[in-house]
Amino acid sequence: MAHALAPLAESGDFSDLETEYVRLFIAGPGGIPAPLYESCHLGNERRTMGRSALDMRDRLAAAGLSVALDSNEPPDHLTLELEYLYHLCAEGWASDPALAEQAEAFAAQVMLPWVRRFRDALAGADPHPVYLGAADIVVAVLERVPDA
Repeated sequence: MAHALAPLAESGDFSDLETEYVRLFIAGPGGIPAPLYESCHLGNERRTMGRSALDMRDRLAAAGLSVALDSNEPPDHLTLELEYLYHLCAEGWASDPALAEQAEAFAAQVMLPWVRRFRDALAGADPHPVYLGAADIVVAVLERVPDA
């Protein structure tokens, strides 16, 4: 990823990444190749606010967490799920082994299956190497959570 970012950092021009972000995740020609929502990578229904979004909303509520974003993203957005996983890991590793176990289960049983599909969909869209590298890192981290 450093190799892919170096020329952009050198020039200070990241507009190619901005354009690519829109194409890959927001509004690409012919559809969005790699939506950032779990709901879009489960079964045959590729739609936001599916069962996984409702499940994630319930997980957040049970943990006493809420989403406070102006963008009104569904709770099964990749970054929100990563933030929830971080919460479980931080609290679990610091003081609550039950939360550490929840983190392991969430990473392995919920996130990893759909994030792998997300990564494959992204790879199939000929993305900028920065985005594919980032997806590879997320998969690698999720694979290691149970070993931490």
